[in-house]
Amino acid sequence: MKTARVRPGAATVRQGCRAGERLVGASHAFAFDTRQPPSQSLVASVSGRRSVAGGRVVVRVSGDAELGGVRAFVQVHAVCSRQR
Repeated sequence: MKTARVRPGAATVRQGCRAGERLVGASHAFAFDTRQPPSQSLVASVSGRRSVAGGRVVVRVSGDAELGGVRAFVQVHAVCSRQR
């Protein structure tokens, strides 16, 4: 798993498996470090598109200006196996 800060603009976050392992599953999730539950507009201000390329999970993340005053994060999960 890899956690990265989401800021206004676009970024790419990648996570892969260790040597000798293969990727068997992938997911991503967003989190907001706020005292109250995030507003609907704040939740809508981030987006991510997940793909798998070369045995790695790749998430293209984008956030709009509303994230300027909020700590937002994306977690990218790579589910790996040593079984062949």
